[in-house]
Amino acid sequence: MPAANESKINNGAKANGGPVTFLEAIKQAMFEEMERDPAVVVIGEDVGVYGGAFKTSEGLLERFGWERVIDTPISESAIIGAACGMSYLGLRPICEMQFIDFIACCFNQLTNFVAKGHYLWNAPAPIVVRGLPAVACTVARSTPPIRKCISCTPWPQGHLSLNSLRRQGFTQGRGAR
Repeated sequence: MPAANESKINNGAKANGGPVTFLEAIKQAMFEEMERDPAVVVIGEDVGVYGGAFKTSEGLLERFGWERVIDTPISESAIIGAACGMSYLGLRPICEMQFIDFIACCFNQLTNFVAKGHYLWNAPAPIVVRGLPAVACTVARSTPPIRKCISCTPWPQGHLSLNSLRRQGFTQGRGAR
């Protein structure tokens, strides 16, 4: 959450007029979504006590507790698998990948459960997988209904990347609601 002398980020600028960074915008968006919806959880490597590799989840543990901020072992495959199961049960997980280059480790879960579950069982898995953009940007292009969000400015990035948490269904494919 913003420090005591700062208020919320508003449309790309802090209340004190200073510029906002991508990390601040993402952090603020996660706080807002977790306050808005008790089903939103954060899961990933070092997201709890350490506050995330780039401190984007700093303060979440103190604010929302261990039930909603879940530290995991270093296993990207397990993070996505657990998040997929959580989403089937009604939760809205935000998966923190320290470095998105390791997303290849979880392609099985992303393609055979998250993406196919929507088409085969009418079971959409509204999860967010966050990380630094790199090679993995091609995944979303080749695996519907996975969407990617990349913004040139900090403010939209924080909220665009979490937009799928609010979606109730998808607009394409068999079983669309």
